[in-house]
Amino acid sequence: MGELPYKTGSSLFLVKVWPQRLALNHHRPLSQRMIMKYEIRPLTREKVSNYINHHMKLAGAKMPIFTETAVEAIALRSQWRPRVINTLTINSLLFGLQLKKEQIEEIVRLAIEDNG
Repeated sequence: MGELPYKTGSSLFLVKVWPQRLALNHHRPLSQRMIMKYEIRPLTREKVSNYINHHMKLAGAKMPIFTETAVEAIALRSQWRPRVINTLTINSLLFGLQLKKEQIEEIVRLAIEDNG
């Protein structure tokens, strides 16, 4: 493997490791080098709705795009995890665009099926 064209004194690694596993002896060198540890916890039901609506407003939505039923389905299927919420909402929007829907409700089922 060749040399990199530049040298840096630091590295950034984003690692998903369960905290219990990080405490094991064979992960100790990694754990000792970490200066910041952060855990993203699942959102509450209300925060899922706020999260989706906030992102829709940032994208320029002038009216609610996702119905409460759709938000509930996304919250349940995602187990309130932001990364899965993002995937389901984006896929729902893509299906909605393809089917020329102004609001997302039953389309969420297609996104959930597509996501597995």
